[in-house]
Amino acid sequence: MIKKTSLILIVIISLNTFINAMPSSRIKTSLDFPSSYNLSNEVSGNLIPDNNISFDVGESFSFAYEQRFIKKKLDKKLTWYLGAEMMMGKSADIIMAFHSAYLMPIVSLKEHLNLSIRIGYTKLSADENLPVSSGYMFSFGPEFKISDKWMMHFSNTWYKITDQNYTVKTDPPPGATWEAVETDAKMGIDYNKFAVSIIYGFDKK
Repeated sequence: MIKKTSLILIVIISLNTFINAMPSSRIKTSLDFPSSYNLSNEVSGNLIPDNNISFDVGESFSFAYEQRFIKKKLDKKLTWYLGAEMMMGKSADIIMAFHSAYLMPIVSLKEHLNLSIRIGYTKLSADENLPVSSGYMFSFGPEFKISDKWMMHFSNTWYKITDQNYTVKTDPPPGATWEAVETDAKMGIDYNKFAVSIIYGFDKK
């Protein structure tokens, strides 16, 4: 137990030292425009039909922290960041949010124009008990430098919650002579959003 606790403390201290040694942190606030969730449900057999459901969602906000993790630029036009984003739940028949951790290379196109690409893992949070839980995300879009500290970012992001197998139980109607049947099924979720973001960048001295 002591060895495990010591190891955890060492990892925390090492990560804290590493992060604080790195310059160029960014805080991003995003307005996510209205879109829709697409939920696919494939069911084996003929008792329950397959269905694809689309849930319209309104606008919401997301917040991200991004940290440059390579101190020296290996290429003058390429910078590498690690980031984490928390998404607010969006109003829909099923309220969902996608919280993500990602790798983000930024390519400098011009003096005041960058292209950022995000690739990472995403975790689903929903107000209903769904059989799916996680997947991946991909995003890209231009960043426009407004001042030394502020940038505006336009992005399109795709979220894919990977298909998960689960069991559906079908109960017989009153008076039926057959018993409840359990059927194998598979569910997945896709979500695509367009967002406008304000980014504040700062250096740690």
